[in-house]
Amino acid sequence: FPSHDTCIKPINVQFPPTADFNPSITSGCSPLTVTLNNASVNADPNFYEWKRGNTTISTSNSPSFTFNNNGSSNDTIRIKLIAQTTFGCKDSITKTIVVFPNPVAAISANTLPSCNPSPISFLNASTGAVSYAWDFDDGNTSILPNPIHQFTNNSNQIRTFNVRLIARNIANCTDTTFLPVLVYPDQNFTITTNVDSGCTPLTVNFPSFPGVVSYQWEFGDAQSSTIASPQHTYTNLTNSTIDYQCRGIFINAFGCRDTVFKTIRVKPLPAVAFSSNNTFICSPDTLVFTNSSTNASRFVWYFGDGDSLLINNTNSVEHIYTNNGTAAQDYEVILRAYNSDSCYSEQVKTITVYPKVLSRFSIDTVMCSPYSAFTDNRSINGNKYYWYLNNSLIDSAQNRNFNITNISNTDQNYDIKLQVISLFGCVSDTTIRVRVLPEPTAALITDLSSGCQPLEINITNQSTSNIVTGK
Repeated sequence: FPSHDTCIKPINVQFPPTADFNPSITSGCSPLTVTLNNASVNADPNFYEWKRGNTTISTSNSPSFTFNNNGSSNDTIRIKLIAQTTFGCKDSITKTIVVFPNPVAAISANTLPSCNPSPISFLNASTGAVSYAWDFDDGNTSILPNPIHQFTNNSNQIRTFNVRLIARNIANCTDTTFLPVLVYPDQNFTITTNVDSGCTPLTVNFPSFPGVVSYQWEFGDAQSSTIASPQHTYTNLTNSTIDYQCRGIFINAFGCRDTVFKTIRVKPLPAVAFSSNNTFICSPDTLVFTNSSTNASRFVWYFGDGDSLLINNTNSVEHIYTNNGTAAQDYEVILRAYNSDSCYSEQVKTITVYPKVLSRFSIDTVMCSPYSAFTDNRSINGNKYYWYLNNSLIDSAQNRNFNITNISNTDQNYDIKLQVISLFGCVSDTTIRVRVLPEPTAALITDLSSGCQPLEINITNQSTSNIVTGK
């Protein structure tokens, strides 16, 4: 039989690798950051090779890359993954990533600051964009390619508005640029005063304004001022209302100027005047006041003693003054005249009222002749005293004794008057009438003057002055 031999050798056959990966994003705007998530199977984790074209860019398991596209068209990037086993078995896969270019945002405009800025025309110099978003930094926006915008600065400082333009291309990629715009404060003032109309003299307080460094006030009555908050008094000496046109010229720290006008209306006053029939009187007395005011329709009298009177005409008025004291009393009489605008003028006069003087005395009013009686002077506020008998001055003493003899056969009446004069020359008279009876005369005659008893005598009464009784 032929001889034979057997040799057995083991052979290790490995499964081939399967290369695969999943980009975290397959397209996007530059710069585009992509993570290449390795999904290979049956490969040695130490044997991965990532290529872009012919250039190895990584040997990591799942690397990340940032791709830039500075051009104007899409950039398609081919990424190849080579997966290998330990024994050198290989597999590869290639995938593409598209990087879109960005637009370039650009603005040009005349943005020189000015006091009264005109609307600014913005020139869009962007490239590679199909839409635009403007933000003017004042709450306003626009989507126009070349917008026109008016800025307003209501503060008292220069304000910078950072205008933003976002340019967007067809792939929704954007670029942003900013343009600062300087705007001076808007000089737009309104003059607000404490009053803008009233009766002459009218005092008006004018304001100051933040940021203003120069003031020129022209009050409309040929008067002016250069201070910040002037006070000015307007007058109207006519019979009709006057409108004064005030002008303010204001300049801020940036040289910007604003001119503002304000109307001040000044109403006239009535012409008040009155007189009285006297200015010094003795209490009590009635004064007559004559009203000679003009251009007035309503009057209020204040008599100085707490009494007042409102009337709507210029008729004369009367008022009774009394002074029950011992010293002279001054009263300020005021006439206030109002016109149809409720503007008023007033005049003041002083009336002096002297204390009341009172003549008063007592004396017997009926007595037989010879009449003799002493006066009891009870006068008030007297300084001088004059006694009269039947209008004939007989004495100037404070008190005196009156002696009167009635030599007639009938009752006689006599007037006793006391005139009292005060320190201020005020006079008071009091008269008392007294009746003086005639002095009786007793007389008789008899038919006999002697004889023997029993003696009968006839007696005849010859007494005078109305004797009604006798013994």
